[in-house]
Amino acid sequence: MELQGKKVLVFGSGKSGIGASDLLAKVGAFPVIYDGNAETDKDAVVHKTDGTYSVTVYAGELPKEVQDSLDLVVLSADRSSTCKEFL
Repeated sequence: MELQGKKVLVFGSGKSGIGASDLLAKVGAFPVIYDGNAETDKDAVVHKTDGTYSVTVYAGELPKEVQDSLDLVVLSADRSSTCKEFL
């Protein structure tokens, strides 16, 4: 699958989500990180990335217009039970 230029939602802002976001950026994708916890510190999430790319972070609710603009969604194995709205 060609990922270059694709807008990819990474579901989760933990270690695996940050790692996935970093890897996606390295192959030319545009990662968008989403965490279902509205209390998530979005700036702290951005600072966890490797810092070589621009990333948008959403916490709590993911706007419909963002959902509609996505090319792909990456789910962490430990997040599958919390992301049924995307399946």
